[in-house]
Amino acid sequence: DDRGLQISPVIWRSEACYYTRDAERAAAPVPIEAVAAARLILPEARWGDMDPTRMQLTIRAQSAGVAIRPDIEVGSHHVALELARRGVGDTIASPPVVERLALAPGLYRASLDPPVIEEYAFVRRRNATLSPAASALVKLTRDLLDAIPAPPANTIA
Repeated sequence: DDRGLQISPVIWRSEACYYTRDAERAAAPVPIEAVAAARLILPEARWGDMDPTRMQLTIRAQSAGVAIRPDIEVGSHHVALELARRGVGDTIASPPVVERLALAPGLYRASLDPPVIEEYAFVRRRNATLSPAASALVKLTRDLLDAIPAPPANTIA
């Protein structure tokens, strides 16, 4: 709901991918039915169904007649990836996040079918003026996001 908000153009996009310890489950793009059937660990528990990535997954699942019901919900990508690395279940994350957290060893990555794209933008109240500190933070964030290289197109993380 963007009433009263000003949303900047999308500043960064990343594909959300499926991460698992099982090479077979990552051998090809993963359909939503397989995501729904998986022992799934999802991050961002505090946002629940309001998390934009979960919203995309839910819409796809409903269209396919299945439901996404995570077995485990955690607060951060770090915990979700560590649990997946230990074989507790599978998770969904952006490759740049996984690489930054350095939790990829032992995990295989596959695209979702069709791919899920996460988009990032800055949001502020309409007609609000950012403070000099907030403006500097926005610029720093844009510069950092611009410096993140695109992940390689392989299936092993």
